[in-house]
Amino acid sequence: GAARFSFLLAIPTILGSAVLLLQELLASTAPVDWLALGLGTILSFISALLCIHFFLRLLEHIGMLPFVVYRIVLGIGLLLIF
Repeated sequence: GAARFSFLLAIPTILGSAVLLLQELLASTAPVDWLALGLGTILSFISALLCIHFFLRLLEHIGMLPFVVYRIVLGIGLLLIF
């Protein structure tokens, strides 16, 4: 539920960033290897989908408790250090 929704919320932000960077790249006079750029984009998209899929399956099995404990311990540690 919530984890899947948070991943969906990231889509407009990532797409907006990609559009701005693409505009900057198109305005640049530097040579661009479009094939490498496109291939890298496609491969990173596929690997991100796989990571999200397996992470959501992991959350179904173990739940959020380990991540909650980790964040609490990290927060306390940072408060003690700083």
